[in-house]
Amino acid sequence: MAQGSGVALRAAGDALMDAIDLALYDACHEEGCPICRLRLAGERRYLLRLLSEFVNDAFVRERYIASLGFCPQHARQLQALEQDRWGDGLGNAILCEDLLTRMLKALHQHRETWTHCSAPRGWRPRRSRIALPHALTPRSLCRVCELGETLVARNSERLVRAAAEAGELWEAYADSTGLCWDHLRQALEYVSSDNSLAAVRLLDQSINRLQALTAALDSYVESHDYHHQGEVLSAEVRASWLHAVAWLAGEEL
Repeated sequence: MAQGSGVALRAAGDALMDAIDLALYDACHEEGCPICRLRLAGERRYLLRLLSEFVNDAFVRERYIASLGFCPQHARQLQALEQDRWGDGLGNAILCEDLLTRMLKALHQHRETWTHCSAPRGWRPRRSRIALPHALTPRSLCRVCELGETLVARNSERLVRAAAEAGELWEAYADSTGLCWDHLRQALEYVSSDNSLAAVRLLDQSINRLQALTAALDSYVESHDYHHQGEVLSAEVRASWLHAVAWLAGEEL
């Protein structure tokens, strides 16, 4: 796959691309699902900016508290990023200390509620009817997950448009690894009924890629039979099972 740069397209003068299309164009020249790549890159940028600039920002902190922190995946990513970049955990500590202090106070209050809870003699409730306090109930989703989904939607729409126009961006995508299953499904949901050509192009690209992948998987499986011991496998065949998992589950961090 040739290495490309979307910046060069501006000099070509064929069609002026905006920053979103340029990023998508460049992602198509990398290995793996381009929409996964852009989502992961966007999430990482957000977390790095949070650590370097916004740990003490009141609005960001309130948003963090409202969701009771990040989801497990992004909480671990935030931890790893700070350790890898700065060899420290101050930003994580500041965020966690604020949130845990509030949660500890709420847990004490909830304990008091249960301590003073009484029921009529002989009454056996089937389940608790005391709701968790406001401070222990998430009021929003993980901010990083929300950002990631916004990036997926935006880039899926742009890819559908590119499929309809069949310009340089589509040519770059057609020669790429293609979308993982989940992002192919989402992209197809953005195709309107009067734009069937875009859907056909997206499907054809994925079908061609999957046909090659399943053939490589067959060779990989067969190579484990004793009749094929000692055969030299191509790089494509050796990595086929990894590519299959990535197609089904999406790219990882």
